[in-house]
Amino acid sequence: MRRLGLVAALLATALAGCVSVPDSGPVRQVEPRGAEIDFLVQVVPSGPEPGAGPEAIVRGWLTAMKAFPVSTEVARQYLTDEAAQTWSPERRTGIYTPFTVVAKDSGVVQLRSRQVARLSVRGAYRQTPAAAAERTVSLRLEQTGAGWRIVDPPDTLLISVQFFEEYFRPFNLYFLDSGGEALVADPVWLPLGDQLPTQLVQGLFAGPTPWLQGQAGTTLSTAAGAGVSAPLRSDGVADVQLGEQAANLSATQRTQLAAQLTWTLSQITGLAGLRMRVGGAKLDVPDADSVQTTDTWGQFDPSGPPARALLFGVRRGGLAAIEARSVATVNGWWGNGGAVLGEVSVERTLQRVAAVVGGNRLLAGPFNAVERADVRRWYESQAADGTLRDPQWDRTGQLWVLDTGGRSGSASVVVADKTDARPAPAGGLAQAGISAFAISPDGARLAALVHRWSGPYRGGEPSGRDRSPVLVIARVVRGADGRTVRRLDRAYAVPVRQSGLGDLASPTWVTPAEVGVLGRIGKQPPQVYRVAIDGSEVQGAALTGEALLGQVGADELTDAGVVNARTVIGTRSGRLYVLDSESEWSRLSAVGEIDHPRHPD
Repeated sequence: MRRLGLVAALLATALAGCVSVPDSGPVRQVEPRGAEIDFLVQVVPSGPEPGAGPEAIVRGWLTAMKAFPVSTEVARQYLTDEAAQTWSPERRTGIYTPFTVVAKDSGVVQLRSRQVARLSVRGAYRQTPAAAAERTVSLRLEQTGAGWRIVDPPDTLLISVQFFEEYFRPFNLYFLDSGGEALVADPVWLPLGDQLPTQLVQGLFAGPTPWLQGQAGTTLSTAAGAGVSAPLRSDGVADVQLGEQAANLSATQRTQLAAQLTWTLSQITGLAGLRMRVGGAKLDVPDADSVQTTDTWGQFDPSGPPARALLFGVRRGGLAAIEARSVATVNGWWGNGGAVLGEVSVERTLQRVAAVVGGNRLLAGPFNAVERADVRRWYESQAADGTLRDPQWDRTGQLWVLDTGGRSGSASVVVADKTDARPAPAGGLAQAGISAFAISPDGARLAALVHRWSGPYRGGEPSGRDRSPVLVIARVVRGADGRTVRRLDRAYAVPVRQSGLGDLASPTWVTPAEVGVLGRIGKQPPQVYRVAIDGSEVQGAALTGEALLGQVGADELTDAGVVNARTVIGTRSGRLYVLDSESEWSRLSAVGEIDHPRHPD
C-alpha cells in the first residue's frame, strides 16, 4: 500500500507492520510479546560505550530513542545525572528526516535535520510545512565519571520518519457529545506495544484534545485516570482496571463509559472484548454481558446505524432505492416524479426525506408521503438567483443545506427545522466561498470545500496555496440540549498540497476521522481519495489499488462508513460505479441512469 503525505507505507490492519530494525547504532532483537505487536520486532538499544567521544554519544542517544516498545530508559543513560532526572521527552514527539551529526569544539555536537511532523503529549498530529527549513540543534556535553554525557537534551522524543511509519498507528479516542448520546472521534497517533490498551484508556480519562474541548467530554474526571490500566489477556479480553470513582457512577454513566471504552479499544487487532473492574470486582453495566464488544453498544456507533448502508438516488425525477443489481421506485409522492427532485437526503431513521426542487426550494416530509400536502417547504434561497445544494439531515434531526447566494457569491450553510431556518454563524468560513459540504455522522464536524481560504492550516500554512478548492474542517458548536446549532468555529484547512491533490469535489465522511473526496493528481481523471482530518494521510485511487479505469466522468461520491455500506460514485451520464471487497470498481450495469446517489444521513 502506498500513501501520499508523511506516511508512505502502512499496512492494511491497524496493528500489523513490517519486521524492521533501525539501521544505525548497536541494537539487539528479542522475541515480540503480546498479540498487538505480532510481526513487529522488539528493539533494545545498547547503552553508552566506554570511552565514546561526544559525537558517538549523541549518535547512540538518537539510536536509543528507537527502542521498541517505545521507551527512554536506555536513552537516559546518555545524559548527565541531572539531565536524566529533568528530561521530559513525553511532552512531545518530533518526527524528522535522517539527522546529520556534526561534532564541534568544547563538547558541542550539532544535529541537523528537517522536522516532518510533531505529536503533542496526547498524540495529536501536526504536519510541518513542506518548505520548512532544516533545523540545527546544538547539544552540550560534559565529562563525567562515566564518560561524555549530554547536558541539555530538548524535551522532545526525536524519532525518524521510518521509525514512525513502522511503529506508530492512527487511533480514535471516542468521547461523548454534549448530549451524552453519541460518540465523537478524536484522532491521535500512538506507538504500538503492550501498553497500547492502557494508553488508549488513559487518553479517554485525559479528556479530548483542545480542538474538541467544550463540545465533547468523558464520563469520569481526569483525576480518575490515575493508575488505570487495561492489560490484554491471552484470550483477547481486556480487563480495564478503573479507580474507585467508577463505582459511584449511575447506570446511565456506566453505559456511557462502557461505550467509550469499547469503541476505543475495539481498534486493537485481536481484541475479543473487555470487562470493567473496580478493585478486584466486576463493574456491572445494565443490559450488558460480562464481556462487552462494539455490538453491545451499537447505538453509540459513531458512524451511525446500519440503515446508513442503504443507497438511494433519483431516477426520472423520483426517489429510488438502489440494490446491487436492481433499482426500485419508492412508493408515494417522493417516488412518483411529479416534483422532479434534485439532490435528495434520506434521514438515517428512514422516517423523512428532504429534496431540492427547482434549484432553490428545500422540501421535506415523511418518507411515506402520499401526496404533495404531506410535504412542506422548509427553506427557500434568499437570493432570487440562488441555488441550494447538499441537503442533509444530521444525527439530531436538523436539516442542513448550502445556499450559494447566486451572483452575490455569499454562500452560507443553513440549518433548518420545522419552525426556523437560519445561516449557521461561521466566522471566516462564511466568506470563504463554500462550494460543497458534509456533516459528520456524529454531528460534531463539518467538512467544506472552499475557494477563498485565508485561515489557518492544520500544522501551519504550507508554502504556496493548495489548489482550489481547499478542504476545511470546522467544529459544530451545539447548545446544552446537544441539538441546537450555535455556530461553526475553529475552522482549519487540511493541507494536501504535498500530495499534489487538487480539484476537490463531493466531500463525504468515510470514517469518523476521514473525508472522502473526488480529486485529481496532475492531469489524471477524477479519482476517489480519503483524507485524514488531521492532515497525516492521503490515500486511495492508484495508491491503494482502487483506481478508476478510463474517463468515466466521476461527478458525485457517497459513502457511509458502516458495515455493508458501499463506496459509490455517480457520473454525469447517470452511471453508478461501486468499490468491491477486492478494491476494484465495477459498474452497476442493471441499475440504469441514476442521479445524485446518496446513503442516508
